[in-house]
Amino acid sequence: MLRLCGERLKDSPVARPCCWFLAPAILLAAAIPASAKDTPAAIVLFDGAKGPAYIQITAMTVNGKTDLRVCDGAPKFDKRTYDAFPHIQLAGATSLERGSNGVLTLTVNSSPVCVVPNGVKFERNAEMTAAEAAGQTVLQGTPVSASDPDPGIPAFKRGVQVVFVLAADSELADFLRARRANTDKDWQEFLGRYPSSTRAADARNSWAELHQRAADAAFAQYQKLSAAHKPDLALLKQASKEAQAANQAASGYRPAFKLMESISHELDPLLEQDRARLQSYQKALQDHTPGLPPLLAARQHVEQLLEVRPEYAALVNLRREIAAEEKKLETAVANAESLQASGRYDDAFASLGAYSAFAAEAPRIEAVVNAAYRHHFSRGQGLAAQRDWEGATAEFRKAAEIRGNSQEATSALSNALAQGTAAHNQQAADRAVSQSKDYAARKDFIEAYSVLADLPEAQRALVKDQVAVVSRDYVTAASRRALKLQEIHIPIKGRADEDGVREAYQLLDRASSLSGDPAMTLKRDFLSSKISAYYMEQAKRYLDKPSGSGAGVGWLYLKEAQRYAITLNSVKDQMARYASLYQRRARLSVGIVLRDQTSRRNSAGFADQL
Repeated sequence: MLRLCGERLKDSPVARPCCWFLAPAILLAAAIPASAKDTPAAIVLFDGAKGPAYIQITAMTVNGKTDLRVCDGAPKFDKRTYDAFPHIQLAGATSLERGSNGVLTLTVNSSPVCVVPNGVKFERNAEMTAAEAAGQTVLQGTPVSASDPDPGIPAFKRGVQVVFVLAADSELADFLRARRANTDKDWQEFLGRYPSSTRAADARNSWAELHQRAADAAFAQYQKLSAAHKPDLALLKQASKEAQAANQAASGYRPAFKLMESISHELDPLLEQDRARLQSYQKALQDHTPGLPPLLAARQHVEQLLEVRPEYAALVNLRREIAAEEKKLETAVANAESLQASGRYDDAFASLGAYSAFAAEAPRIEAVVNAAYRHHFSRGQGLAAQRDWEGATAEFRKAAEIRGNSQEATSALSNALAQGTAAHNQQAADRAVSQSKDYAARKDFIEAYSVLADLPEAQRALVKDQVAVVSRDYVTAASRRALKLQEIHIPIKGRADEDGVREAYQLLDRASSLSGDPAMTLKRDFLSSKISAYYMEQAKRYLDKPSGSGAGVGWLYLKEAQRYAITLNSVKDQMARYASLYQRRARLSVGIVLRDQTSRRNSAGFADQL
């Protein structure tokens, strides 16, 4: 062959390509075993009408030959160059495939070799490519078995693959077809048909890899959207589902475990959002404020997260916490509805407790609250119609407590209170008038006037005419009684005299204001000076005690003297004189709290501790 190549080089440059294939041809020839001319058996893989298919044939030839021509390094060639291509036997090769570029590739000892078939037809002086030459390839042989009924040996189109075997092997053929299809259905069928196959592990890994690729793609898309603040849980769910399917296909499939950990990391911040919603709900419940929607939102979102990873412990625990809160809420509402149905409206409302704050957010709670409110409001209206203002006030107050924001209840309560107060004042005024008339009938005009004048202002306004009638008799009677009290209790010598002259002063003071008589005013002022002088005398007696021991009591007497004094100069002088003594002796400047450690004063050691 070397001599032939050398001679061709001398004759024509067209023959040079033969040298390109000399070395690999020698190597390939060396690799051919003694049985190289034997026709091989093969599994032909192709795309049939129903998807990937195979046919097993024996005594396979290509264009009627058991060898091919090596075309490595020749992008284009003519008839003369083609004839110079070295031959390579099919026997000893592992596969023959026509790629998507249309070129035939023969794999020998794990090395791919570009080949063309024998018997290629050229037009005069024409060149062709390896892909064009491959288009003239025809497979021949004896069909043994096929995945589809009577498919026939397919045309050697792009994508067709031939796998050489020693003999027909249906298990290998089904494995190769499943790998070519690479779908759940095909891998399931293969493993179901050959559960103890030596290729089962490879099948499971290929099946797992199929799901893992889908999982990785979905997870990558989720991360992309999440980075754009548009996370799509459907993608995360799909990634988790595919990763779980990969792990089921090949138990312990590590890439799937790693991806599940990544998915868990993505779930953690989403989970914390729901934990914050739960805490917001719990705070609203504690503060008796609206706040039910966060619980509902947390429940709904956690359910979506559980669809992604139903076995994730952090999610399961949070769902358990949410479920516990929902159960307590449901129990309270169901109990309230039961009590309401039996007409126990107050008990129904009370059983809601803090959940009543969610009335505006939960129709069932609203129904219980509204029933209790309407019960009391209707009763209040009925009592108001009967002019039972006290009962109406109590009912309207309960209605307002149930619905604090009800303008209807607030207005009705205000009206009932006003009507009740007016009715009470009128009743009190009527009683006072009746008592005043009784006193007047007994000629006790002081009490007849006092029982009216001592009424609260709102009630006194209702009896002003009666007060005017009895005022004239009161002035005369008060003057006489005051004079008699002065005769008895002046000079003042003790507590009885003090009380007597103070009563006389009050009688003269009221009579003076009613009559406007100067003489009456003069009598009052005279008595006032007597009382003031008495208090001044008492104050001096206490303030002059040794070491200021009477400073506190003396100062109180000065304050009373100031109240009755007509001119304040003398009282002010005394207060200025004794002010420093009062500050030092009668006002607290340091407080000391003593606590015994025995908890009982009669316990042993109390005196020593004190």
